[in-house]
Amino acid sequence: MSTDSTSRTLLLLAGLALLAAAVWLIRDVLPPFLIAAALALLLDPVLGRMQQAGLPRWAAAGITFLVFVAVLFGAMAVLVPLAVTQLSELIHNLPDYTAHLQGAADDWARRNAALLQRLNLPPSLSDLWRDYQQEISRYAQVFLERVFQSLQASAGLLGWLVIVPIVTLYLLADMNALRARVAYLIPDRHRGTVVALAAQVSRVFGAYLRGLSALCLAYGFIVYLVLEIGVHLNYALVLGLLAVVLYAVPYLGQITLVLFAVLTAWVTGKSPGQMIGLVVSIVVVGQLFDQLVTPRVIGRQVGLHPVIGIFALMVGGQLFGLMGMVIAVPVAASVRVVLIQLFPRLAEPIPVDVATTDMVSEPATK
Repeated sequence: MSTDSTSRTLLLLAGLALLAAAVWLIRDVLPPFLIAAALALLLDPVLGRMQQAGLPRWAAAGITFLVFVAVLFGAMAVLVPLAVTQLSELIHNLPDYTAHLQGAADDWARRNAALLQRLNLPPSLSDLWRDYQQEISRYAQVFLERVFQSLQASAGLLGWLVIVPIVTLYLLADMNALRARVAYLIPDRHRGTVVALAAQVSRVFGAYLRGLSALCLAYGFIVYLVLEIGVHLNYALVLGLLAVVLYAVPYLGQITLVLFAVLTAWVTGKSPGQMIGLVVSIVVVGQLFDQLVTPRVIGRQVGLHPVIGIFALMVGGQLFGLMGMVIAVPVAASVRVVLIQLFPRLAEPIPVDVATTDMVSEPATK
């Protein structure tokens, strides 16, 4: 590697480090702007087609934004009242479900009294509550305090209802101008490389977000049909809407959905066979999407190893919560694009002599 190439690489790495530090410092104010940027990327291809038809950018941005908002609020006007009705029913029936759970737990405890005795545990849920009431109450109080603190901290989310639409509209109208301005700030000798790299990152983000949005909606709809028509499960709409959100979280989302669905089936009196069928149905739908639908919709744009994907999810969740988990995979894929640009060997096939090298065992001595 030449001295000039080494200097460029070090300069770019230093710039990325400074950018990461800046993101860390302002991480609390970034989520609404990230949502707006994601929406702008989702809608940008529509603007491009409208511009090709002869509309100016500002008019295309306004029309696209208004149509998107109208469709979004129309869907919410239909789905939210139905979901609220199901949630109200759930709250109304919660005492009955709690009694059912307590009865099931007591029946299990009676059947396994010998095991509980060996473990020095009370023989019923009522006895467990009596013996450990103080500890359970203390943990419940701590949990509720944390929930309340989280709700207080999220009170600012109401402001997002104003910030996100405004920022999205501005980004839609001025995206091309912003791209041109950023490109103009780059020195001439590096402009071509940086612009090409930015185009690859933008393509990864755009393809992932557009494909993921379509997949989440389709997955949630299929899960709703399976639960409503196939299993006749109460609160199928609520679980279907939950599936829309959870499918955006790779690896962990479907596991969480299965747990919620099984718990719902249990408290509503479904038989063990029905619960097994429920689990199998959700797993089969998830695998069909993961193995057949997702590769065709999103393609191989991301190309991350599963371990790297899980690590990215954990880092994203630690920094930005659920929003961070949703964008963690495309961010990691974008970092991969940058690293491959800097170190092309990361994407090159490994030579046979290197692939068969044992880096653990010591070489045999003659």
